[in-house]
Amino acid sequence: MRGSQSFLLGCSASTWGSAWTSLRRKEPAGWIQELYRKRETTKVESSITPHKIKISTMVNTNLNGPESHRRYMQLALSEARKSPPKSTNFCVGACLVSPSHPVSLLATGYTLECEGNTHAEQCCFIKQATMYNCSEEELGRRLPEDTVLYTTMEPCNQRSVGNTPCVDRILRMRRADGRPVIRKVFVGVAEPVTFVGVNEGKRKLIDAGVEVIHVPGFEEEILNVATTGHMRAG
Repeated sequence: MRGSQSFLLGCSASTWGSAWTSLRRKEPAGWIQELYRKRETTKVESSITPHKIKISTMVNTNLNGPESHRRYMQLALSEARKSPPKSTNFCVGACLVSPSHPVSLLATGYTLECEGNTHAEQCCFIKQATMYNCSEEELGRRLPEDTVLYTTMEPCNQRSVGNTPCVDRILRMRRADGRPVIRKVFVGVAEPVTFVGVNEGKRKLIDAGVEVIHVPGFEEEILNVATTGHMRAG
């Protein structure tokens, strides 16, 4: 009911009434879909107690048009700005999206959002795994068929000992038939060589059958945000 109450906030009296009627009939899917249809843009925030993770979900049917890639990348960039600036990593933002799903935006994430030395893409997966009460690997059977990933920076292919690279996290999530869950990854920039040298993540994804698609127009802004905690020359 806590999530239901969040959805009802801000609805008109007629929308609230029809939703509540469906709820009383024990048809949760019906009333939620009705709210999605009547409210073009809604932001819902809920706290998942076991991991104390705040999950933000945006319902926006207008994000599936020609400008959708730019809008999702802009949203990922907004997430990157939330990342605590540090000299030892990049401030990156990411969005997990299903264009055909009633809730197109499945999850957002940014560097160090979740506990530990977490990356933006990793935080998206942690949130979804928490919501479904499953492991990251098991997400493959839970996520919508057309799930794609937007990230301001190319997913990492190398990390410090004990941390799984984001490329490997993407590839280990598979359907029951063995296909990768995420078949498209939209990126704003390639990873600079600052920490691990040349990132071979793009090639690894492509070799595994995953499309890596550049969303142009954000390069300078993304790099400025990504290196916020780094010492500037001059």
